[in-house]
Amino acid sequence: MKKVIAKQMDLFGLISRTIENLEKKGAAKRTRGNVTSRIDNLKMNWAKFVKMDEAVRDYMDAESAKLLYFMEGVREQCEEKFIEAHGDLLDILHELTAPAGEKPSISDSPQAISGCSHSRDLPKISLPTFAGDYLQWRSFRDLFSSMIIDNLDISEVEKLHYLKTSLLNEPAQLLKNIPVSTENFQRAWTTLTARYENTRILIDTQLVQFFSARCAKAESSQNLKRLHGDITEAIGALTSLGCPTEH
Repeated sequence: MKKVIAKQMDLFGLISRTIENLEKKGAAKRTRGNVTSRIDNLKMNWAKFVKMDEAVRDYMDAESAKLLYFMEGVREQCEEKFIEAHGDLLDILHELTAPAGEKPSISDSPQAISGCSHSRDLPKISLPTFAGDYLQWRSFRDLFSSMIIDNLDISEVEKLHYLKTSLLNEPAQLLKNIPVSTENFQRAWTTLTARYENTRILIDTQLVQFFSARCAKAESSQNLKRLHGDITEAIGALTSLGCPTEH
């Protein structure tokens, strides 16, 4: 157990130092290829960390639960470091791929946010991420389409860059061998939607969510509100999938 946790801490360190290591290389190394490779490496390290963390927790007992790894919430800390580094790298990549004179982050792009020139005063919106959860697929699909696919100012090769850097775990592996080029964006998007735009699986997933909604204990107002929210969300999703929900 301790050897495994030591490896986890090494991965935690690598993830935490991602941006620091990039800055040490200087501006000359801040290229599209270099940043893209660092994004891929960051995602690979995070996937390793998550896989090992799940294995460690499967064998966790009362004694191992007292280890600092669990007591200090290293998993949660590492996740925050990953999200922070991933977002920073995406911003840097956009700066490197944006046309000359247009270097805002994708979250500041007026067209990506609302399609109008007055949106520069709006709060920043980060690119969505998708890790293979069918419950999150429709939300990711719609948001990515609105921010990236429907944006006429973003080239096909840039769209593929953003798509690949927005994916984690299984979806990332699905597109791993598709090269980043202008003609491959539609191929990549079709591959992704073919896997996750599966109505039967989407409905089954929502039904599981619906029937596993937490039962309210002692009928407290907070628990009842939470239960109502869970059920309303599931019914809304089932309705959007074409399922009859009136009865």
